[in-house]
Amino acid sequence: MRQKLFQFAIDNPFPVISTNDSTLGNVLNMVYAIVGAICVLMITFGGFKYVMSRGEPAELAKAKDTILYAVIGVAVVMFAFVVTRFVVRSL
Repeated sequence: MRQKLFQFAIDNPFPVISTNDSTLGNVLNMVYAIVGAICVLMITFGGFKYVMSRGEPAELAKAKDTILYAVIGVAVVMFAFVVTRFVVRSL
């Protein structure tokens, strides 16, 4: 069993989350894709706000906060992905 799991990890080092019942894997993958797309859009929106702030300190601070929170969101989503991959694989 252990050798099969090791061989699977070598053949497919970054598998998509899956379980015996693939509903959970499909839902999680869809959620991660949606949240990741939202984070990318928020980073883009923060960049747009930064450019359009025209040097006003309050607007610059808001734009930087938007970008910072979006990057934190990406980190949280990546951490959640890693944790759920670990948990689903151990089942």
